[in-house]
Amino acid sequence: MPLHFMNWKIGCFGLGIYLLINLVSGSKIGYGDIKLSFICSITLATIDELSIALTSTWILAGLFALTQPQRSIPFAPFMIIGTYFTKIPLL
Repeated sequence: MPLHFMNWKIGCFGLGIYLLINLVSGSKIGYGDIKLSFICSITLATIDELSIALTSTWILAGLFALTQPQRSIPFAPFMIIGTYFTKIPLL
C-alpha cells in the first residue's frame, strides 16, 4: 500500500479522469473499470506516468476495438497492461 501522499493524489486524479469520462460518455464505462482506475493509478509515482498509462491503455483498447468489432469491450485488461507497461523499466 502506498504510503506517500502524492500516490493518493495521483490515484484520486486518475479516478476523477475516469469519472469524468463516464459522465461525458453517458455511463459507457463500467463502475468496475472506474474502481480499477484508482487501484492502477495509486501505484504510479508521477503525473507523467499516469498520462503514459492512460495513453497506452486507450491506444491498446482502440486497436483491439478496430480488430475485434464488438458491442462492448472489456476495458480492465487494457488498464492493467497499460499500467504494467508504464512501470517496467525500459533499457
